[in-house]
This record gives sequence, C-alpha cells and structure tokens, in this order.
Amino acid sequence: MGAEYNLNKLKDINQNIFCNKCNTETKHKLLTGINLTSFDGGQHEPTFWTNYDTIQCYGCTTISFRIGESNSEEFDFISGKPELGFPVVRYEYLPKRLYLKKEISKSKIIPPVLIKIYCDVIKAFESNLEYFTAIGIRMIIEKITIDYGASKRGLEGKIRQIHDKGIITEEECLILIKVKDIGNDYAHFNRSHSRNTIKSAIKIIELMLEKIFHLPEHVKSLDRP
Repeated sequence: MGAEYNLNKLKDINQNIFCNKCNTETKHKLLTGINLTSFDGGQHEPTFWTNYDTIQCYGCTTISFRIGESNSEEFDFISGKPELGFPVVRYEYLPKRLYLKKEISKSKIIPPVLIKIYCDVIKAFESNLEYFTAIGIRMIIEKITIDYGASKRGLEGKIRQIHDKGIITEEECLILIKVKDIGNDYAHFNRSHSRNTIKSAIKIIELMLEKIFHLPEHVKSLDRP
C-alpha cells in the first residue's frame, strides 16, 4: 500500500465553518494543512484522501483542527463526478462543534439549571452520545414541569398538569409526551433511535424553551410604551 503527503499553503477556506466561540458560522483561514493520499496500487483499487488542517476563525481568531476524508468509491468512474447522495468530503472538527442556540445558551430568562442541562445535551449529541442526549432531553422536560408546579406521579402526568395550567397547548402536550417517550426508551427499555430522531427532539425542546420562557416576555413588551 502506497501513500503520498502534500503540504497545503496558507489560504482562505471557501465555505463558512461553525465557530464555538462566535456561536455562528464564520469565515476561516487555513493555517497549515497536510493532504494524505493512500492507495493499493492496482488499477481498479480505491484511493483514499485524508486532509489534516489547522484552521483559524477570522472573527475571534480561535484556532481549531479538522480532519477531512473522502475516497474514489464516492465518485463515478466514468464522469469523475461525485455519486448522487454522497458528500465529497466528510469533516470532523476538534474540538467538537457545539451548535448551541444563543437565544437559549445566553438567555437571562431561562433558569440557569435548564441552560446547563441544555448545553450538556448539545455536547453529548455532538459527541455521538445519543443515550445521554435522550436522558438529558427528558430531564429538561421534567425540570420545566416541576418549575411550573406539577406534582403528579410520572412525567406524563406532570406534562398533562402543566397543560391543564395553560402553560402549553394540547398539541404541545402530546408532542412533549412523544419526546419524553424517547428518553424512556433509552433509560428503561434499552431501545435506541436514529440520530435524526434525536436531532428533531432537540429542535422541539429548543422551541418549547423559547415559547415557555421567552414568548411571555415578548408579549409583555407589547404593552410597554
């Protein structure tokens, strides 16, 4: 098996990359980069490409690292174009990118305990720890219900209780019960869900946090001169 190394020159990166410190996608530049090409040598054997890049955010100047991988099997043999549905390069970033929603992570209204759990949920998800992500999502739901005075046994009962108090609508109540069940599957039944399902559950929790805590404050501001 053969291998070739090439050094990348300093240059701007054409795509925007998420920056943890800026908490948004920003322009980055490539500080150093090494391209590794691996091959077996046969005419029809696959070729593998790996990029090792040190990158820097133009906004906050934070330096991070990324690894990009691709191979010849993802390209059409005749046209040389990427096969339908395959990415040209898959990137892994170090440290892990934490796609925190600023309206939640920087909120002055949402209780700090809930913000801490939310940030831990995102860290777990970006570290591919779906079990801890699902448990954390369930914890957020339970903390919300307790903060609003729910006292019934079982989380479903607590969710229905805050619905009865007018905190959430009937539709939101049923949605939260479904999301709660995902956490139960991991915690009690050793059943897992797809990463897309967990990601959707996170989006639902983000929307619920903003609706429950931020929306009332926005409504209050409508009455202010």
